[in-house]
Amino acid sequence: MKAKQLLILFCSILILTSCKSKEVEDTSTKIVMKEARTIEEHYAIYTDGKNIYYEDVKNNSTKVLRKCLETIKEILLLPEIDENTDLPNPEDLIKQDEVTPFTYEMSLESSAKYILALQKNGWSIVAEYANYLYRDMYFKKDERYMRVIVLENKLKIFEEIGGELPNPQLYINENK
Repeated sequence: MKAKQLLILFCSILILTSCKSKEVEDTSTKIVMKEARTIEEHYAIYTDGKNIYYEDVKNNSTKVLRKCLETIKEILLLPEIDENTDLPNPEDLIKQDEVTPFTYEMSLESSAKYILALQKNGWSIVAEYANYLYRDMYFKKDERYMRVIVLENKLKIFEEIGGELPNPQLYINENK
């Protein structure tokens, strides 16, 4: 009799401990498909594979736009470059001939080095717009502005542009 009671008690404990509530981790992957960032604003369009979301990063708000029915294309990402890497002057990185006006053949890694070299030479990123095809970056140093567009195998450089930046909300809302 005692063995039967112990067996029932043991089974009850097993059942209760297995039913204990567990925190469920969010294992969904967030893939950014489009992004617009300035000093004042930051927006992103991303997916978890099921839905497409619009996120106002600065105000920490997100809304579902629609079900994800299209092919997912992540924004063009630049490789991480160690900040301690010795970098030549930015002009030395683009000594090669232009492929077309303002355009240079350059790998993503070389483009990332060029951008890091600009930053080490006092240029700061004041705006950035990205999708799966390109990263469009605006830099400022003193009162001068420069635009750099990174493509998968090319780099476009426009020096001495005006200081007017594209509206991040218009960019992110285009074709969303």
